[in-house]
Amino acid sequence: MISSIEIQSLMQETEYFRKAPELLLQFILYKLLADQGEALSLKAILAEGSVQAILEKISDEFRRLNQVPAYRDLFIQIIPVQLELDIYSNEQAEDNFSFEQSTSFFSPEVIKISFLKNLDQLDLTNYSPNDWGEIYDLVLSLSSFKILRRRTPFGLVSELERLIIGLALMDKREQKLSVYDPNVELGYLLTMAFNKKNKLNGHKKRHSYLLVRFNFLAHGIPEEQCQIQFGDPIENDWQTDQATPEKFDVVVSDLSKGESWSGHKELAVDYRFKNYTLPPKSMAEYLYILHGLAHLKDDGVMVVCLPAGALYRVGLEEKLRKELIEQQVIESLIAVPTRYTTQARRNSVVMVLRKKNREKRPGIYMLDVNDQIGNSLMQIFHNYQNQSIVPGRSTIASWETVAANDYNLTILKYVMSRMPQTAEEQIEYQMSAYLREEQRLREGEKKLRRLMRRLDSDRYGQMLHRGRQRIDKIKE
Repeated sequence: MISSIEIQSLMQETEYFRKAPELLLQFILYKLLADQGEALSLKAILAEGSVQAILEKISDEFRRLNQVPAYRDLFIQIIPVQLELDIYSNEQAEDNFSFEQSTSFFSPEVIKISFLKNLDQLDLTNYSPNDWGEIYDLVLSLSSFKILRRRTPFGLVSELERLIIGLALMDKREQKLSVYDPNVELGYLLTMAFNKKNKLNGHKKRHSYLLVRFNFLAHGIPEEQCQIQFGDPIENDWQTDQATPEKFDVVVSDLSKGESWSGHKELAVDYRFKNYTLPPKSMAEYLYILHGLAHLKDDGVMVVCLPAGALYRVGLEEKLRKELIEQQVIESLIAVPTRYTTQARRNSVVMVLRKKNREKRPGIYMLDVNDQIGNSLMQIFHNYQNQSIVPGRSTIASWETVAANDYNLTILKYVMSRMPQTAEEQIEYQMSAYLREEQRLREGEKKLRRLMRRLDSDRYGQMLHRGRQRIDKIKE
């Protein structure tokens, strides 16, 4: 069995393997396939002698494997030319580095013969592509990508991911579905939605596409059953050959870490956003929701995880939230306890949106799940499915009640028969009230400035002079 020590030893052959783990993964996958008799052995390749001949032989094998449906385009071509690698010199480049096209070139200084010899010493004869998940997990856990250090280990799924997919597929398990994630990172939400019938679709903004492909391979997902498009989904809408936008049965996404957008004014006339207020550039979560709704079938369901601040932030976001609430597309809100996540983060909430039967919906179902209450996922699913009303825990907030609360969707405002208990709950509740008062103060200042601008300049000068005279008398 391959060990973390062996993987670490291979990574130490070159610093680039730590920063681009997909490079190391492709070589280990090649060794696995060679040991299974599906590729030329490394021993035979190393017998070629010269560095150039060895790399050319590997390139030939990579080219051949790229034509095999199960491994299509997983292997980056290698030729002995000098590669400019200055992009590795800073941390930002490290996080954005990716090999989304299989036309990258590597020099002998990057792919060393000593590395190939050490790789050849690994015995993977008892492995198969079905065991790929263990290797995938070991490589990613030792990489220096920030996102990979925070990821859920392979074979484990975070409770948050289970919650999102469970809500999205609750009444659709037997159907053949198209599932779309506009914010794919490593693709774990899509892998959870996989079965032999579902078609997986995703938009990938950052990090290497090959890591997603390796993840799909580890989960046994054939390439023809998934489609990933590149770029920012807000800036680059989902591309299709159809005359109308493509619609999906299910849209899922984890936006709980917060998202941003460019602020380009051209998006104001985009069919997805033209009837809505555009949010601040640093708060793009609702743009992702609008994007998802534009690609959601009329009988589909959208489930997204948001930072709790998206429920109560004022200003442009409040206007956008009001527009969505007035359309009655928000079906449910479920607070996410911190124990359901794999990393420390601010409070999160899962939002369920549906277009179907919205005119019959009396309001938004809200469920408070906090760390002091031992809710299992099955209990949450049961409460959600039955729209159970539990005093102090869950309620249906009518549209009129939400409007009377200035379209603030903080769950505790509607279900609370207790005071906020955790520090995070207290902060969330206080921030909601604070932002509301701050907004009112700003609006008052704007009215005052408008009033002052209307005053005659001479009269304003006289008022200012009299004011100064009064101050002088007080000083005397």
